[in-house]
Amino acid sequence: MDVELRHLRYFLAVAEWGSFSRAAEVLKVTQPTLSEQIRLLERETGPLFKRHPRGAYLTPAGTAMMPLAEDALRATRAAVQTARDIGASRLSQLRVGVVPGSCSHLISAFAAAYRAAFSECALTIREATYFQAPEDLLQDRFDVILTRLPIEDEHFLSYDLEREPLELFIGPNHPLAESTQLPVEDVLDFPIVHGTPDAKPQMMDYWLLTRYRNGELPRIAGNSAVSVAEFGYQIMAGNGAAVGTPSTRRSVGISRSEMPSVLLLCVEPSMAVAVHRRNDRRPEVGAFCLGAVQVCKALATLSEGLHGESGA
Repeated sequence: MDVELRHLRYFLAVAEWGSFSRAAEVLKVTQPTLSEQIRLLERETGPLFKRHPRGAYLTPAGTAMMPLAEDALRATRAAVQTARDIGASRLSQLRVGVVPGSCSHLISAFAAAYRAAFSECALTIREATYFQAPEDLLQDRFDVILTRLPIEDEHFLSYDLEREPLELFIGPNHPLAESTQLPVEDVLDFPIVHGTPDAKPQMMDYWLLTRYRNGELPRIAGNSAVSVAEFGYQIMAGNGAAVGTPSTRRSVGISRSEMPSVLLLCVEPSMAVAVHRRNDRRPEVGAFCLGAVQVCKALATLSEGLHGESGA
């Protein structure tokens, strides 16, 4: 007899409940049917249960078989789910959320790379806010987001796109307005604009430069901000400084005279990433992210070549 998945399901149910009658009830089969299938299985394996008036108990062979049966069923379910995801979920529309300053200047190149592979799938681009974007992705409001690390990776799969240095953005009358670059420890005493109160601590700590403060709390400016544009408005109004990247200025279109910036030395650069849900195996989703990676790699190679030529 060939052992089938139903035999493993029946075996695990009896092992879990310790009772043929209770297992049959849970499986919604008659007890004689269950008993017969277990007997057929034991013809292949040897005795798996000791029968007693009060129930059934695993033999040493049954105990050894239990984790193997669980693994077999788990692998089968995963294979079926993968096939279902890939075969039955062709997208008619890919929804991409873009946090301004997160490779947003490369959207046209990303779109062209994506459409070369999936020309029949519409591409919808919407602006996303940095602190809300991960939750929007979890709630299926987007299929992919372009954002910046850090992002909690338990539920997400991220693809590195572009690394940029960190800068401190300040108002035109800020005491550091004439500076071009400074060690990070020289800017830690100035008030800084913070995000929404419900922002993830890991995300907030990165932009507040918490890791460089040796346990001291930052001086928080009175007004908070949600979007990149709101941070810009608070800074220009003299309500505090904020950490960003060169792409931050590009995304909001604010000139250097209106919002100067200071390059921060001795800090880890910021990484822009494409992100999707870890359990989303649809080919359109992965193709957009991988296409974005290839675009960024090609541009980085081109940039290195141009800098090499100019240096020569």
